[in-house]
Order: sequence, then C-alpha cells, then structure tokens
Amino acid sequence: MGVIPPRIHRIIDFVMVALFAAAPFLTDLHGRTRMASFVLAALILVLALMTAAPGEARPISMKLHRMLDIGLGAVLVAAPLIRNWTDDARWFYLATGAAILVVAALTNDREVVAPAARA
Repeated sequence: MGVIPPRIHRIIDFVMVALFAAAPFLTDLHGRTRMASFVLAALILVLALMTAAPGEARPISMKLHRMLDIGLGAVLVAAPLIRNWTDDARWFYLATGAAILVVAALTNDREVVAPAARA
C-alpha cells in the first residue's frame, strides 16, 4: 500500500503536465524531444482527467493509471539512453521518468472503504 493518496497523485499529475508543457521553453529541447514534451503534457493531462479517485466514476481505475505510469516512466528513462539524446533532453527525460516511477510506486491505488457506522 502506497503513501500517496489518489487525489494527491492527481495534483502531481497536473504539476507534471505544467512541467512537460514548459520544458521546451526552459531547457534546450529541440526537434522530436521538444514535440515529445508537448505530446506527453497532453497525454498526462488526459490520463489524469480520466482516472477515477475513490468515490468517483471515471473510465480509468487508479490501478490501470499506475500501470500506465510505470510503463511511461520506464520508456522515459530508457529512450534517452537508447536514442543518444543531447544533454538537456537526456537529463530532463531521465529525471521525469524516474520521478514518474517513484510517484507510481508510492501511490495508494486501493479503494478506501469507510467502516460501517455501528447502530
């Protein structure tokens, strides 16, 4: 069981959206790495908006969201190493990929059920 509640995970997702959207302007991302940053911002935003927190009815469960985060984090860590990207792109994607993996590992994806009141 993780220590980050789903609602806090959603806030972290929105911070990641802002980070990926701003990164091309704050770092030296060019070409495909620049475009990937914008695409990832949109992807993470859609995923965050479609993921259900406890008590919500949305199409993606937090368990599936975590699995997708783990896959995304792994790809973001591996891509700069495989593709031999420049320094800024390499470190940006390695760091964000690692951060996504850590947040996914620490997120509580189990439904919180309140105990029934005693009569």
